[in-house]
Amino acid sequence: KFIYVNGSTNVSADAEDEDVAELMEFFKNSNGMNEKFKNLSERVDELKNEESEVLAMCQLMEDYATEQKKTQAVEIALKLIAGGVLNDGQIAEATGLLVEEVRALRPRKL
Repeated sequence: KFIYVNGSTNVSADAEDEDVAELMEFFKNSNGMNEKFKNLSERVDELKNEESEVLAMCQLMEDYATEQKKTQAVEIALKLIAGGVLNDGQIAEATGLLVEEVRALRPRKL
């Protein structure tokens, strides 16, 4: 079950809404244990304090940043290709892509 909430919104007194509000508060301010969310609290503590978990999270963030940088480079290259002014080598230099990657982005001629 997925629940999407606005963490800055106050919720009603409904019991389920209260649980969601408490959970959101935990995520916003989580720096310790909350007995209501014991398993989650323990896992958050592991992720923040065990060296192997911290390194794994850092690697995930680095991988994400690399993926986003590549996505942005491809988007820029596609715009430059559409502009029709630069050659593949110039686009590769401007975006950090390989010339082969730029060539692969060009539309196929029939």
